[in-house]
Amino acid sequence: MQDITTLLQEAKPLYKARKRNRRIMAIGSTLGVFCLTIVLSLNLIHQTKAPIYDLWNDEIEQTQNGSIIEDIGLPVDESGLLWII
Repeated sequence: MQDITTLLQEAKPLYKARKRNRRIMAIGSTLGVFCLTIVLSLNLIHQTKAPIYDLWNDEIEQTQNGSIIEDIGLPVDESGLLWII
């Protein structure tokens, strides 16, 4: 049977390597979360609002204001429809 000190001497490098790997993983995880937080906060700060185009309201406005065909310059009748000669 081996002496306890020899067993401890064999296990000591493995224990230290495992402890070092855990520290590296903890530092890497913390750094990753920190960078992700910065990127997300910058994205929220510089977020631009896209204009909302309401196509239905544009169509209704154009038909209420007159004929689109007339706006183009084509001949129209009293209803605003294309006048065919």
